[in-house]
Amino acid sequence: MRGCIKEIVYGVLSRLSYPRQDGKEAVVTGGSRGIGLEIVNNLLQCGYNVVIGSSSSEASRTALRDSLSKKYPGCSVEVWHLDLASMKSVKDFADHYLSTKSACHLLINNAGIMFVKEERTVDGYEKHFSVNYLGHCLLTQLLLPHLAKSSCKENHSRIVNCTSCIHFVGSKDVTDFQNQKYYSKYKAYIDSKLAQVMFTSSLQTYLDRNNLNVKVNCVHPGVVDTDLMNSVLLIPRLGSIFFKSAEEGAHTATHVALSPQMEHVGGKYLEECRVVSSSKISEDKCLQMELWERTWKALHPWLSENGYNFINVSDKPAR
Repeated sequence: MRGCIKEIVYGVLSRLSYPRQDGKEAVVTGGSRGIGLEIVNNLLQCGYNVVIGSSSSEASRTALRDSLSKKYPGCSVEVWHLDLASMKSVKDFADHYLSTKSACHLLINNAGIMFVKEERTVDGYEKHFSVNYLGHCLLTQLLLPHLAKSSCKENHSRIVNCTSCIHFVGSKDVTDFQNQKYYSKYKAYIDSKLAQVMFTSSLQTYLDRNNLNVKVNCVHPGVVDTDLMNSVLLIPRLGSIFFKSAEEGAHTATHVALSPQMEHVGGKYLEECRVVSSSKISEDKCLQMELWERTWKALHPWLSENGYNFINVSDKPAR
């Protein structure tokens, strides 16, 4: 029965056509496999030029670039090294983009890790928060000048943050990500996803207040049968039976990135291509403000050079 419903629902979604986007430029983190790769395929089918951020080996990145370039000869595909566990790597990636590209119309913050053992990054942050949250906040800040100048009132640039419905069980100490009282790989993952939802709301408030033609939304792709999920299943084969495929999991992010219906929608949380309410904690304006302040304080070392504070980090979201 599930197979029939799945085929009907996603068969309809897969047949939805989006407007051509020829000549537009996109950045997709974690776009070398799983949901990210399916998103990349969807963008290329619509004519986007895509830069993929990937932590895979140089040989793997080259092979992926060659494969996608052959499949989509009319589009530019590049696969650059990006390690979201290193803020220097994020800054280097952004510097290279800003120096070689003149525009950015779409940023999809898709990369992520889930339920990994306790580990501190080279910058001293818990790894879930670095990869899933802080690295993407820094990348967003650094690429925002290109996103802003590539947009207009009739055609907004877009940012898509890939989060999870698991944020509904996140805790109020999400803002204290540098001094967690104890480590739980489950709590660390959950709170990093909650932080993404809260940041999405705060960032859209900032963009609107400063009349920037950029829309940011966050999406839950569903429970997807990818390498991330297989790593936590006792019987990995169960994933293909009960969970979405990566292709299906890419639908909502693709919808937010390409649908004309999303042209003037920002600061929202979406599931199954629909705007739904996020958790009560995520909507707490005081917590959002505290997270906003702590986030930019943590990222200050990589923003203080060369006028990188495009977002005025002292400008607090409205209560």
